[in-house]
Amino acid sequence: MSVARPDNRQGDTPSVVVREATPDDARVTLRLMEQLLRETPFMLRMPEEQLDTVSDERRFLRGLRASGNSSAFLAFEHGEPAGLLVVTGGVLKRQRHVGHMGMGVLADHWSRGIGSALLNAAIDWLMHHPRLRKLSLQVYANNPRAVALYEQKGFRLEGRLVDEVRLDEGYVDMLQMAYLRHP
Repeated sequence: MSVARPDNRQGDTPSVVVREATPDDARVTLRLMEQLLRETPFMLRMPEEQLDTVSDERRFLRGLRASGNSSAFLAFEHGEPAGLLVVTGGVLKRQRHVGHMGMGVLADHWSRGIGSALLNAAIDWLMHHPRLRKLSLQVYANNPRAVALYEQKGFRLEGRLVDEVRLDEGYVDMLQMAYLRHP
């Protein structure tokens, strides 16, 4: 299921394009993730923990598409990769209706509508997906801009995971948030 074609615009600026990633995008998604891990403190994985190869990434993207309840979205600004959002659907029968979400936007593209466009695409995908009912995510409690964006898009706080992540300067809580599609 495709949410946004390359000619469709998402977000607040006409220069932003969001589309569903395909296995052919493996090199782009891998480079994006590597850059995100280097430049933002708000990713859970450390740069040295990113060990995927292009063929690993291609296999991962193929698996998302084959699962029936997962997808990845790429955001481009002026034709350049700017952000990535991945939804990994639950594997267990009792949780297949939940998509666990992770998102990152390159620092040079912050505050330019990229995160908003990615979330719009994911929510639209959820609304048209017969199996999914909920998008779930965890966000650093010390990232108020991200929390505000999620709230603006309709995500609700479900809980707080105390001291969930250890950083050099100490421990940080994670907020559990979700967007629920009502029948």
